[in-house]
Amino acid sequence: MKQVGLILLAWLGSAHLVPAASCVPGTLASYMALGTAGCTIGGNVLANFTQGSALNGTINIPLTGLNIFPAGGSSNPGIVVTGSVTAGAGQVFSTLLNYTIAGSSYTSDTIALSNTTATGTGAVTDIQNFCLNGNFQAPTFVAQCAAGQGSGSPLVVLGNGEATATLSATSLGITHNLIIDSGVTGTASGAVIVDQFRTTGSVSGFGTVTSVSAGNWLPIVAPNSIAAGFGTGFSTNTLVATSQPLPTNLGGINGVTVTITDSAGNRALAPLFMVSPGQVNYLVPGNLLPGAATVTVSTALFDGAFYTGTLQIANIAPAIFTADGSGTGPPAAQVLRVSNGVTSFDPAPFMVGTNGTPGTAVPIRLSPSTDRLYLVLYGTGIQRHVGAVTAAIGGVSVPVLYAGAQGTLAGLDQINLGPLPQSLSGQSSVNLVITVDGMTANTVILSFQ
Repeated sequence: MKQVGLILLAWLGSAHLVPAASCVPGTLASYMALGTAGCTIGGNVLANFTQGSALNGTINIPLTGLNIFPAGGSSNPGIVVTGSVTAGAGQVFSTLLNYTIAGSSYTSDTIALSNTTATGTGAVTDIQNFCLNGNFQAPTFVAQCAAGQGSGSPLVVLGNGEATATLSATSLGITHNLIIDSGVTGTASGAVIVDQFRTTGSVSGFGTVTSVSAGNWLPIVAPNSIAAGFGTGFSTNTLVATSQPLPTNLGGINGVTVTITDSAGNRALAPLFMVSPGQVNYLVPGNLLPGAATVTVSTALFDGAFYTGTLQIANIAPAIFTADGSGTGPPAAQVLRVSNGVTSFDPAPFMVGTNGTPGTAVPIRLSPSTDRLYLVLYGTGIQRHVGAVTAAIGGVSVPVLYAGAQGTLAGLDQINLGPLPQSLSGQSSVNLVITVDGMTANTVILSFQ
């Protein structure tokens, strides 16, 4: 995911600041770079993002391992924090995520965890604490706000739970203590933090869904591509489609639907891969026109709540899936070897990131020189291309043999490259750049031996 860089301008000798830009998807590191300027959701400013030290000797979750998506609007600003962290037996990962939110009179806050798993004695916990005026304190099961800062409103959420606090303030400091604890014998994976505020005057039909490409986490998609929408309260548990064609409703009478209205006013129900309390993965319908579109997530849960957001549709939006799902690092790919007329698959050119680390590239063996090697990539937003698809690895042009639909899973695309040049032998951490109809996909990393 591309980092977001915002420049804060101030009048010399004055506290008058240029208003912050709108919040966009980014990593925790990019949100920390916003500083005191922060970014806005509706009329609300989210700012002063910091990450505290890991508590009590635990392992700190890397900054680049946490992605932030804006959610809500003027009536319920908030954030969705996603990550991919797995703790093995005896390991505990944690992170202190601090930030401030100001600009409205809040009436409640909802925090939820989703897409978390645990076995044995493992558990995923988020302890959240509020203090007025951005006074950050390490959260525990009791409030720790300083004198004059209010009593605080701690929330404790375990596993895929959800909790709501009632509060009233015009400026709040929020601290999350996200803990991924494997216990003595178990494992634990997580987590998605959904931190959504409600403000005075909010209505029962509430919320915003923030949609991005599921391949590179950028807010532009193509028809027949896979998208991910983030919000809060979509469902009470995780539901997954088990057959194709994909359903347009998951959950039955209390189910979830996604409707997209394109720039010409055409409406279509989106087929669904999965829905959880904080995320819905869907297929962008193939009959939608390019331009700005509106996404509506509807659910019978919570008295027919609905969530709206915008989506930019282009004819193509090339994205390559990566090993750790972050959109960076080594691709989720296969290596095909042809030796003496016999075809076989080599080990995958990646190692999936674990314990909070990103995915790493596994070197592709190019020897012997008499063998021919090919790379099979998987992505989305590519199959509607009408012009050239090109590839370069470490600046070396590589033939593209096929670029189109994968054919088995809806929305999944495949690119076949090769044969791979022997000149790449011995090079490590080189960029693979795919260009489709003049648009460049997210850059991924390969290594060779």
